[in-house]
Amino acid sequence: MPICQSCGNQWSWKQTFRKMFTLDVSIECPYCKKKQYQTRTSRKRAAYMTLLILLPLILPIAPEIKLIILFSFFVICTIGFPYMIQLSNEEEHMF
Repeated sequence: MPICQSCGNQWSWKQTFRKMFTLDVSIECPYCKKKQYQTRTSRKRAAYMTLLILLPLILPIAPEIKLIILFSFFVICTIGFPYMIQLSNEEEHMF
């Protein structure tokens, strides 16, 4: 689970899950209200997880099985992603 770099508090899974669905690059800490940013590594992991979710679409298997695998990957990645987020006080550029 992510830990705020300003106040040191660890966020709960529920708090992290809610903050995942924002379009802003900064994420506000629920405890100290300071802006936090995902680390470069954390954003790369998110990109890889997106690719993992889409992987079954290119596999040469039956469409029904593709949907089951696609849905399973989506659920696993959605539940697991809050555990992989790391935070920073400053925004790190991807490249």
